[in-house]
Amino acid sequence: MQTRQLAIAGDIRSYDLGHMLGVRHFVEMMMQQFVQSDVSGSTFETPSRYTDLCVVDSRVRDNTCTAFDRLCRQPVTVKRINRPFDRIEAVRYAYQQVRLAGELQHDNLVFLQDIYISPTEDIYLITELHGIPLGGLLKDGPLDPALVQFLMYQILRGLKYIHSAGVVHGDLTPSKLFVDRNCDLKLSDFHIDRETDPNGTDHTSLHYEAPEIMLAWSLYDMGVDIFSAGCIFAEMMLGKPLFPSKDHAQQLGFATGLLGPPPQWMVQNSSIAKINSRSWSGYQPRRISSIFAQQDPEAVDLLDSMLMYDPRERITADNAITHPYLERYHDASDEPVAVQKFDWTFKDAQIPGATWKWMIYSEATRYHTEQSL
Repeated sequence: MQTRQLAIAGDIRSYDLGHMLGVRHFVEMMMQQFVQSDVSGSTFETPSRYTDLCVVDSRVRDNTCTAFDRLCRQPVTVKRINRPFDRIEAVRYAYQQVRLAGELQHDNLVFLQDIYISPTEDIYLITELHGIPLGGLLKDGPLDPALVQFLMYQILRGLKYIHSAGVVHGDLTPSKLFVDRNCDLKLSDFHIDRETDPNGTDHTSLHYEAPEIMLAWSLYDMGVDIFSAGCIFAEMMLGKPLFPSKDHAQQLGFATGLLGPPPQWMVQNSSIAKINSRSWSGYQPRRISSIFAQQDPEAVDLLDSMLMYDPRERITADNAITHPYLERYHDASDEPVAVQKFDWTFKDAQIPGATWKWMIYSEATRYHTEQSL
């Protein structure tokens, strides 16, 4: 391992963070001693407080590993965003991730513990140690009905919170849900931007995509998360993906075969060329209940309301959490919502690369300042 220190004088002159957030906290953040560690052939550059870096299953592909925090004396998860300052799209994505991770705080979201920028200008998000990916549990087949109910409640509880903040997860899959030994569940990597994520997305995301994404809509809302959660709900009961497709065309065919043809207005608004009502001739009406005939009728009723083809008819997280199927866990006094909406004004702003860089350094410094109070 190689030890280096980051020179900060030029950064302080360039970003003038002293006026906004205090030079002392910025210096403390940037003058940390960094070490390089090889994790299954991938180089992670972390402050010396983090040791014993190792791969998490196969997730080094997603720039994720575990480490031990010597200062807090606990294991943590380390997520790296590779060289975000090289492209405007990448730095916008990085800023989005830093802001979301720092501002959204909820029992069913992975908790952010630290943010830092390495000497090579990779961004690292340090979170509490993740549990087991839900996808790992599903490899052994269907889950116990009582566990399915408890996990589904927690998924919807987390979605209720982020949706109240005006945030769409956008890529909800079993690999983004983590379950600990107490069966407590947490969502991670919320609102992945499919077009600008420099780390890419898993092809199995196709199994959980909502029809409006498959139909190549440029705009979508919280309904995509409800549909994805419904697909995960179904998989927990079946022990296998509901729509095990290899591409968007196959996924759309599987969905239509089970849910019936899409509403004409959705087809007309699709950006996919050569798609029209004749594409859906011969498809039968919805048959969700026949696939899940052996399941709890109330579970099937909730599932049916989540897997509506028309996003306007899909149940919301706020309403789903009050469904009779979840009555055992529902407690309105313990299902918090966001204090305010997340500010998305930066998404469409025409901002130079140097300013994006300054904004990310500001966010990291602000986080360190707040944590030290």
